[in-house]
Amino acid sequence: MTKIDLIIKNGHLITMENDREILQNHSIGIHKDEIIFIKPAKLAEKEYISTTTIDASRQYVLPGFVNTHAHLFQNMFKGIGKGLPPLKWLNAGVRKGIRVMD
Repeated sequence: MTKIDLIIKNGHLITMENDREILQNHSIGIHKDEIIFIKPAKLAEKEYISTTTIDASRQYVLPGFVNTHAHLFQNMFKGIGKGLPPLKWLNAGVRKGIRVMD
């Protein structure tokens, strides 16, 4: 087994790729301030141990994000409506998405 600094396990990872895929029950391995793996939790627990482990069961995780304050929802709309002026961008997708999230 490889020892690393931190494992965030069992989370639902939002990839932020174009298809907005959510990886269910995955783990993130972090060592020396770098993400070194993202893989299914069952595989990760067979290969790695960590100094610190965070159980993210039933929680969503956004790998690589630092500041997840009140504007977090806007990252879900990244790339949608690219090139539109702000008001058209809001009306085209963001407002509709906010209603769905409420």
